[in-house]
Amino acid sequence: MESAALVLDFLPAPRAEVRDEARFRALVKAAFSQRRKTLWNAVKSLPGAREALGRAGIDPQRRGETLTVEEFAAVERAINRGHNTH
Repeated sequence: MESAALVLDFLPAPRAEVRDEARFRALVKAAFSQRRKTLWNAVKSLPGAREALGRAGIDPQRRGETLTVEEFAAVERAINRGHNTH
């Protein structure tokens, strides 16, 4: 029998700033919900997400697994900016 140990180091602050944690979670979930889908297709159900990709400087042809936490946060903040302009 083998044993394993897991050590968790908690960050003193979040890795990236988000404005709406629920929207951030929904964005990440949508991006990973269907394998091999481009971001353009994966996030189409989230209001403002497609436009936010451009505002955040993210290529909509990328796949969710290629984004960093910081890039997901940038898209979430861009969705927020889009909502504030209407």
